[in-house]
Amino acid sequence: MGSASKAMTPIEYGLKADWAFRAAEGGTRGFHYIEGLGKRFIDCVKDGYGTEFKTGRVSWSAVKNQIAKDAVLLAEGRLKGVTWIFEKNMVSGLHSISPRVLAALKDAGITVVIR
Repeated sequence: MGSASKAMTPIEYGLKADWAFRAAEGGTRGFHYIEGLGKRFIDCVKDGYGTEFKTGRVSWSAVKNQIAKDAVLLAEGRLKGVTWIFEKNMVSGLHSISPRVLAALKDAGITVVIR
């Protein structure tokens, strides 16, 4: 008897996508400490550029601190650039990105890729 295949949760899908992106780009997971804001783990850092990979629903409350930290890293020159990549939701096949998130990324000088 074969074992039943379990569907991936959105978190598992996101982690798998992060690992695959890092492997394809040849980067590493980035870590920075920002005074007054705390730790920032970035999905992929290569040659001084950071990439954050998001899948599914992306709300302001979930990412506002990440955006603030990325803005500081750019302003201080600790990263040469930051790109956020948004993938479609694994179930609906649609994007669900808060307009406030997109505006904040633009204001912070962060490149946005939606695919």
